[in-house]
Amino acid sequence: MLFCTRHGEAGNCNAYALYNILMQLKPAVIFEEIPPYSFDEYYISITKENLETRAIKQYLSFHDIEHIPVDLDVIMPQSFWDDNKYMFEQIERKSSEFRKLCDSDSLYAKQYGFNYLNSVYCDNINKDKYKEMEATLKILNNEKAIKIYEEWKNINDKRETEMINNIYSYCKNNKFDKGVFFIGAAHRESVINKIKKNKTTEILNIDWNYLEFDNNRVQIISIK
Repeated sequence: MLFCTRHGEAGNCNAYALYNILMQLKPAVIFEEIPPYSFDEYYISITKENLETRAIKQYLSFHDIEHIPVDLDVIMPQSFWDDNKYMFEQIERKSSEFRKLCDSDSLYAKQYGFNYLNSVYCDNINKDKYKEMEATLKILNNEKAIKIYEEWKNINDKRETEMINNIYSYCKNNKFDKGVFFIGAAHRESVINKIKKNKTTEILNIDWNYLEFDNNRVQIISIK
């Protein structure tokens, strides 16, 4: 199952709620959106943590299962993060629509939790955010920001491809009944498209479930 999360807790998106979902799903393997180089920082020295790792650690205290880091195993330089911060600051300053979309996304995540993050409503907001980012960058005509945006897109594309490939590689060499792939909700549509494309070329047939999780609970949302 592809299950979308966010890395920071907000209202009903919290580690306790995710732990309860894990208890319902009872996966034999958890695939995590963290790079292998940082695995020890999250689970051994525990110098880092996020919403997902807090829930997973709680689940591991009762279940002896595999949890696999599948993200791109590359340490990004500080300049990459500084550049991203610069790009988003430029977009946020210029576009009130982008700020509004971000605020709506945060509000719905707090109110509806993981039901929202795994819904078409979240997909639509993320699509609108990407469109607004590109439209704003065109208006700004800031060469530096545009270059940073292209690099940001390329890195995310590489990360998503790497994570899917790592999951397929693990599945080829290990047998299990049920696995869960945790990834940030902003990647959802792109990852689903990559999975569907992969199914047309990959010999191994993984029975992916990426349908909305209890989506009926967010039907009252009206997004314009």
